[in-house]
Amino acid sequence: MMPPGEIEFGIRGQSMKVTFTGTGGGGSYAHDRGGASVMLENDAGVILLDCGPGVMRRVFRASVDIGDIGAVFITHLHYDHAIGLAELFNMFGRRRGDPPRIFGPRGITEYVENCKKLIIT
Repeated sequence: MMPPGEIEFGIRGQSMKVTFTGTGGGGSYAHDRGGASVMLENDAGVILLDCGPGVMRRVFRASVDIGDIGAVFITHLHYDHAIGLAELFNMFGRRRGDPPRIFGPRGITEYVENCKKLIIT
């Protein structure tokens, strides 16, 4: 039996695990829900859909090596969907590995650069 918040399914012979790593939004983080984020895992690696506050704690709780995160897709630049990028960059900086590729709406490049400045300075 899988833990709550996880789903496995297969597409054309490939298995994928879906973990809801944050289901709160708009400032609603009661009961350890965290900011919006979904983690997709398969043999090719890990993708995060949104990166809300507290997402890294949930990634670690799912026993995922952050080095396996290959990409992060940000749907929009609200705090509850994107502030976890700063924490993600901090974790990668400690590992000295290459951070994942970040995809998102207009303004994502500036947002990412500002998150990196928070970590470097």
